[in-house]
Amino acid sequence: MINDLYWLPISEHLCDFLQTYKLPKTDKGIFDDVVDSDKLTIGVGSLGNTRSYPSLEILFDSETKDKSVRNRGEVNLWLDAYIDSSGTKLPVEAYRMMYLFTNAVMNSLIPWQRDLLAKNNISTIASIPNVLSDGDLDITSSCMVRMLLSVSYVTKQI
Repeated sequence: MINDLYWLPISEHLCDFLQTYKLPKTDKGIFDDVVDSDKLTIGVGSLGNTRSYPSLEILFDSETKDKSVRNRGEVNLWLDAYIDSSGTKLPVEAYRMMYLFTNAVMNSLIPWQRDLLAKNNISTIASIPNVLSDGDLDITSSCMVRMLLSVSYVTKQI
């Protein structure tokens, strides 16, 4: 279906992939060394007041279709990471947790794209051009970092 939108299938696949992907040669999840991965929740959409820490919410921002080639487009997603930093004593420790979490997501992009192509026949070029922080509002209890994930895609033409 060449006129379909793809933001939801891309979001759901990313969610499933981040929950199950194991690093090569270590059999560890990508977040195992970053946060308490047993408590980590990853979902599509905002959990609002019901969110637990740590969590990663995959939020839809926009989708643009290529008008000249109907099976191409670009999806922008917000990846909002909420991290419990109550055990930290210094702001730099919370920043380090945000930094490691962001790097874990960024390092998963290439294997995620390969998996998306293999399972959903969607070829992508993904990048994270922006990473934003909620600042130091309450950094000694929790912190949040937002990553803008930009995904240019081409689907199999029917």
